[in-house]
Amino acid sequence: MATTSDVANHISGFRSEVIDKWERGEELPSITEAKKLANLYKVPFATFYLSNPPEKKTKAYTDRRTYNDTVYRETSYELESEIGRITGNRQIIVNLSDDTEYRSLPSVGPKLSEKQIADVIRKYFELDLPFKNKSAYRNNGFNYYRALLEHYGIMVAQITGVSLSEMRGISMYYDTFPIIAINNKDFERAKVFSLFHEVAHLVRRSSSLCFTSSSDIDWSQSIANIDQQLYKKYNLTEEEIAYIEKSYCSDHCKN
Repeated sequence: MATTSDVANHISGFRSEVIDKWERGEELPSITEAKKLANLYKVPFATFYLSNPPEKKTKAYTDRRTYNDTVYRETSYELESEIGRITGNRQIIVNLSDDTEYRSLPSVGPKLSEKQIADVIRKYFELDLPFKNKSAYRNNGFNYYRALLEHYGIMVAQITGVSLSEMRGISMYYDTFPIIAINNKDFERAKVFSLFHEVAHLVRRSSSLCFTSSSDIDWSQSIANIDQQLYKKYNLTEEEIAYIEKSYCSDHCKN
């Protein structure tokens, strides 16, 4: 929170002038009020009894993909909170699970081409080409592929309360129960794209925080139009495009 007014706006019944007095040491919050503050700041209640506040250590994220691969930003309070919530949920899953049954993700080296990496991913998840048409997913491809990834031990979550201008997807690699988080405000087609974009990070054994300041892909367009935008964005060769069209596009592309 940048100001005491921000705190007051997040907690019903709090007034900024009272919070100012707490910070100056003129008054003290009640136990109930202190617990609300602890919940807002995502810290243990006992933190308020320490002589010095604990040092906050934020996990470093690598391989950050931004709009045009140029803009790097600090994460917002809302995004930090969502990351904390999701990693906390993962820890609960780890504590309750029997990881002897866990199947590790395949690992790919830097020398593999995009096509080879895609082949590894499709083989591991048993995805056959051409993909099913839209109606086969009951018009919700994201939930279909989310369930598929979770079946293979990947924790898939949706980020709430964060602008699309800040992020589209996150991947956090762990040996067991790696995480993919997708912004729930995105278009469904964009969510599916982000899912597999983050899978590519995980099989490379890397974590990513993928930002966009304003997406250069218009996800509201038809699938065929989105395909053309992606071909152009990633500078695919005619041979690569022909391979994709032959493998994927059939009567299924018409739906």
